[in-house]
Amino acid sequence: MIPKTAKQVALAHAFINFLHEPAVAAANTDFIGYLCPNAGAYPLMSEEIREDPSIFLVPEIKAKSEVIGDIGEALALYTRMWDQIKAAE
Repeated sequence: MIPKTAKQVALAHAFINFLHEPAVAAANTDFIGYLCPNAGAYPLMSEEIREDPSIFLVPEIKAKSEVIGDIGEALALYTRMWDQIKAAE
């Protein structure tokens, strides 16, 4: 995300592009342990990360999983409702 009021928009885009470079994305995943969507980075990740089933789901688990799509403006309603549900516990 680049704020509308950003003074260095070109620099912000350059930084985002840098983060998407496969070697950088792989290093970030190795550091934070959270899978990035950059498939070009996968072969560059540590063996420990590539073999971690909590990061790279095994096919049996992946088949039971669901990807939630972008719900756009409804996200605010979803978040508000989820907060109400959690507050009721």
